[in-house]
Amino acid sequence: MKALHEWGYTTITTSRLAQAIKSGGDLPDRPVIITFDDGYADVFQNAFPIMQEYGFIGTIYLYVDRIDSSAFLSVGDVQSLLAAGWEVGSHSISHPDLTKDHSIVDYEVQESRAALEQMTGGQVSSFAYPYGELDDYVISIVRDSGYMSGMGLGLNYHHSIDSLFDLKRIEVYADYSFTEFAGLLPWSDQ
Repeated sequence: MKALHEWGYTTITTSRLAQAIKSGGDLPDRPVIITFDDGYADVFQNAFPIMQEYGFIGTIYLYVDRIDSSAFLSVGDVQSLLAAGWEVGSHSISHPDLTKDHSIVDYEVQESRAALEQMTGGQVSSFAYPYGELDDYVISIVRDSGYMSGMGLGLNYHHSIDSLFDLKRIEVYADYSFTEFAGLLPWSDQ
């Protein structure tokens, strides 16, 4: 986080990126989206304080079945993240690979959004595909369910209106060197 701050990056939410792609608008210089999947409690305990120190926000993708359970975020934690400017997105009800059973996709996509919106009192605009797995059917359900974007995994940071439901995230692992980490970013003058 310190390096991102020193290199001039500004965090934005997934929905801010999606809105800029869809309708235009300015983004800060060197925008970056920091995302967390699943809703583990350590995001609130460890990542959140460090990110606050640098004025950073994130997007957290929650799967509903784990909220308020051992080792996962509580509703209060989620509310604190939202109050600090973070975005909450859906990661399904129970975190299945949605490409393996299309009969559950409507439920997992739609009910997770409804539950999260009821819990947070706000709009849930982004969906992260469990395991980063998606296909045309899953994308169509996410799009038709009223989400603004769908988030997968990959190595691409160039997005357009055509990729709003297949946005790519680059995974960063704890054992990466600073050189490897910097090499993942779109600006190479770090």
